[in-house]
Amino acid sequence: MRFAPRIAALVLAVLTLASCGTEMRAPDMSTRDEFANRVMNAASSGSVDQVERLVPQDRIGVRPGAQKLVDAARGWDPASWKVGLRQDVPEYVFVTVTQQGQTGPIRYEISWSGDRWGLILGTSKNRPSDGAEPGTPGTGTPKVIDPK
Repeated sequence: MRFAPRIAALVLAVLTLASCGTEMRAPDMSTRDEFANRVMNAASSGSVDQVERLVPQDRIGVRPGAQKLVDAARGWDPASWKVGLRQDVPEYVFVTVTQQGQTGPIRYEISWSGDRWGLILGTSKNRPSDGAEPGTPGTGTPKVIDPK
């Protein structure tokens, strides 16, 4: 039994080294535009469930934002909208969708995480690193973003 602590330490060291060796994949820019359009297709379909399926699993409270997105896209024709992307960092994209004849654009955000793009709605289940509490006010719905 005197070897048990050494074996446990060795296993822990191997697992630590293995996890350090894995790097996150760079964002797949070839699927970014496709994903931004898929969000609009889901929203214009009128299905809140379809929109929710595009949100990463680590988010909570996404239904109000998904409903707001569906309501905003009601009556939009997929053949006539224009998707604009603003990307300050490769992993995070601000999307602005316009359509002639509509009063205002639809804005939402997508992010690269876990080797795929995801729609950012709701609040993260994970505790923020700065000690803030998940679910703080001001999150949970698509944000209005100044596209300048």
